[in-house]
Amino acid sequence: MVENWPYFPYIYIKRIYMKENRICVYAISKNESENVDKWADSMLEADCVVVLDTGSSDDTVEKLKNRGITVETKVIKPWRFDVARNESMKLVPDDCNILVCTDLDEVFEPGWADILREKWVEGKTRMCWYKYSWSHDSFGNPDRIFWYNKIHCRGYKWKYIVHELLVENGTMDMSDMEDLYTNDIMLHHWPVQKEGRDTYLPLLIERAKEAYDENDEDIMGALYLCHHYAFAGLYEESNKEINKFILKFREQAGSFMTSNALLFMGRNYLNMGVKDDAEKYYKKAIEVCPTYRDPYIELGELYISKNEYGLAKSTLIDGLKLSYRYFSWLESNNSFNHHIYDLLDLACYYSGDKKNALLFAEKAFRMCPGDKRLEDNIKIIVDSISDDELCDIQ
Repeated sequence: MVENWPYFPYIYIKRIYMKENRICVYAISKNESENVDKWADSMLEADCVVVLDTGSSDDTVEKLKNRGITVETKVIKPWRFDVARNESMKLVPDDCNILVCTDLDEVFEPGWADILREKWVEGKTRMCWYKYSWSHDSFGNPDRIFWYNKIHCRGYKWKYIVHELLVENGTMDMSDMEDLYTNDIMLHHWPVQKEGRDTYLPLLIERAKEAYDENDEDIMGALYLCHHYAFAGLYEESNKEINKFILKFREQAGSFMTSNALLFMGRNYLNMGVKDDAEKYYKKAIEVCPTYRDPYIELGELYISKNEYGLAKSTLIDGLKLSYRYFSWLESNNSFNHHIYDLLDLACYYSGDKKNALLFAEKAFRMCPGDKRLEDNIKIIVDSISDDELCDIQ
């Protein structure tokens, strides 16, 4: 006892006065049988895992229970994602202070739970922001990556009928608490191809109606509807919602989100075959937020489709020089991969700038080394350069 005396106070304080961080993963499920094992392998790093099944007709519930996961079943009618999430949160045991919400088509990179236990400060940390790979390229590498925040303390609830968000539930004072940001945790989204999200549209219409009629702070609900109309091919409806969104929410939305709305309007006009209006709104999107890369890329693509290679080159180079990565869900899959270099290769080559075409082609291929088309582009450019041109290259 005497020999260990110097260490006793530290052990006493840690075990008696400091609360040990305990993690609970909670989720909702419905007919997720094919995802259960991969998801469970990742989530069982937590101290406990609970699932609210909302009416599976396959063996999802049985497979979850076989993995030692606590499952309860409840059908939510009428369906609301926030109600389902909040019901699943009720299953979290009282002794867990870190709550992690995931879906069954998502997996963390290994070691995530120990990182979270180490970094989380009970009473000081209210929410954890981590990286989320929403999509992956053909080689399985993370593609569209943005910050995500579905790890939180107990003082939250879910709000909104669809594309639900965490909001404070009023049970605790969080004024002196802080968010934790870490690049050491990444969650990967591996969706199984199922039916489309057509059922989302009525829910989004309802949420957007509430945003305009009742809740001036819910600008996200209004923007989601603009997007979803476009995804559904309802381009005129999308443009109407975008105009409505900008008229009411531009000040709250800020330059980045407003630029995204204008970008979607450009896309809509392009899909309707009205290229002049598409160009107009792409330019407006760039003017509103010059650091947002997506409008540069889509305007460059438009110029290439019109054989206006000089304009494409200057636009895309401006995009490279002026933009930066926000790690936002508003950035598309092609924002920060090889795509812009591939476009610059084409723009430079067809505008007669073969030297830079070769440099951009090599850059694109190095970022995506398994792509035969990109490899062939390098060969085409090299073969097209004459000896005289080669001697002129400094």
